[in-house]
Amino acid sequence: MKNTIMTRNPLKTIISAVMATLEKKRYKVWFVVLTGFFIATYVLIPVWLTPGNSLSFQLSLLKPKDYVMFVILSALTALLLLMQVYLFRSKTRRAGSIGQ
Repeated sequence: MKNTIMTRNPLKTIISAVMATLEKKRYKVWFVVLTGFFIATYVLIPVWLTPGNSLSFQLSLLKPKDYVMFVILSALTALLLLMQVYLFRSKTRRAGSIGQ
């Protein structure tokens, strides 16, 4: 008997995991909030750590493709974090129901 998880297309597995994670409204809201937080973090870390750097100067240095990269990296980071939370919560719910 073949394991159905191993024979599935990896891209379909990733998409179904993302859809399962973002199924609930609170995960979608947290996804948007965390994406914004990570974008701000990526922009503000150089501002905080470089002496004499300001937010306006930092923004003037960035090109449009830098902003696209920040959005993509932030969205992936937020999604990864939410998937970990989703997995942790689903495991603890299952463990709690098994122990009863």
